[in-house]
Amino acid sequence: MQIRQITFLKILLVMPLLSAFLISFKVNAVGAILLLSLKIGGVPYIVFAALIFFGLNRMRSGAQVHKLICLSPILFLPILIIGYYASVLIERAKGVNVQFAAGDMLPLVVFGLLVGYAFVILTEVLFAICKSIGWVAETWSRAEQGL
Repeated sequence: MQIRQITFLKILLVMPLLSAFLISFKVNAVGAILLLSLKIGGVPYIVFAALIFFGLNRMRSGAQVHKLICLSPILFLPILIIGYYASVLIERAKGVNVQFAAGDMLPLVVFGLLVGYAFVILTEVLFAICKSIGWVAETWSRAEQGL
């Protein structure tokens, strides 16, 4: 039984959250980095993933989807930065003396892009493997599949 490409990619949207959560139990550098990414980008990623989830339904071809996948770390950055601003404001509302510094953005952007593109590569590799062994349909839409 094959699943549609859109379904497979929607399932993979939970991969960053799930892998960060599961690997964070390992006490090593990778676990620490993924736990930090979950703490900093967890809520913004959930918002982003929801937008992508519904945006995938508007895609008309596999090429459009793969372009979206490749651009997704860049598209995620504004949501990540807004999430960072929101967390600073929430901490201030709690009475914690947190200062926002524009210099905080560069490490956040670099980290977001590195982690984001690591997941893009992983997504593309998993997609290619699953497609080559027949778990994922060769075509994008139901019309192309003859359904």
